[in-house]
Amino acid sequence: MKDYFSSIPGLSLAPSILGGTNLAIRGITTSGFTNPTIGVLIDDAPFTAGTSNFNSGEVPDFDPGDLSRIEVLRGPQGTLYGANAMGGLIKYVTKAPSMETLSGRVEAGTTQVHNGAQPGFTIRGSINMPMGDTFAVRASAFRRQDPGYIDNPISGVKWRK
Repeated sequence: MKDYFSSIPGLSLAPSILGGTNLAIRGITTSGFTNPTIGVLIDDAPFTAGTSNFNSGEVPDFDPGDLSRIEVLRGPQGTLYGANAMGGLIKYVTKAPSMETLSGRVEAGTTQVHNGAQPGFTIRGSINMPMGDTFAVRASAFRRQDPGYIDNPISGVKWRK
């Protein structure tokens, strides 16, 4: 997602204090204790809560293989579409179920960090099942574990060999 967002003029990603990523369109952003200025929709359903103490404008963790497209609309957006987003709106559109054929996909991959204790991995899968002439179901899932090498002094977990 970061590669995609870096190609959109005026859209920026910044790390938040709590480890997430905050969005800003044309430099309009707020702190984590006010209404979000960037609206995030997933298939026309709002992702961000109205007043969220810790989730204001964060980026959802999506499997990009199951997205049809991402739409970015600069703000201000109206109250009916975009929930009064001053900075703009980001809309994730997932792939629609197809009533044509049964199809599926499985992908797996690994990553490695120098001096890391264990490799990271990604597993993705999706399936499309037509249930008749007018109904179909599409489901997808993914799991990602990033490799690491940093020790956690609070829990005592050592990641280095």
